[in-house]
Amino acid sequence: MNKALESLYNRSPVLFQNLMVAAYGYRLHRMRFGGNLERYFAEVQESQWLPRERLRERQMERLSALLHHAYTHTAYYRRVFDELGMKPEDVQDLNDLARLPILTKEEVRRHHKELLARA
Repeated sequence: MNKALESLYNRSPVLFQNLMVAAYGYRLHRMRFGGNLERYFAEVQESQWLPRERLRERQMERLSALLHHAYTHTAYYRRVFDELGMKPEDVQDLNDLARLPILTKEEVRRHHKELLARA
């Protein structure tokens, strides 16, 4: 919790403190169970019955979207792709993905600012 909220909490009457705690609990609940959880659960339920080939297609679609996001929004992956002379759309299967270097803990430590997405 930041200092300003903590100070406000400590100076508030008990009723207001209770409201603040309830709001914070609601926020945590929404983060854990809200948003896209139901949509993701429905997708998982549906995908268990998909044929293997359709499941692979879906995985490649998602991988393609992830690579495009990484290339577009992170300096690190833009540089890696450019150094390899690749674009995200060049990755058509797992053999193409193997051309990308493995991200090590040392690389994360060295390039952590470049790995942060702008979006």
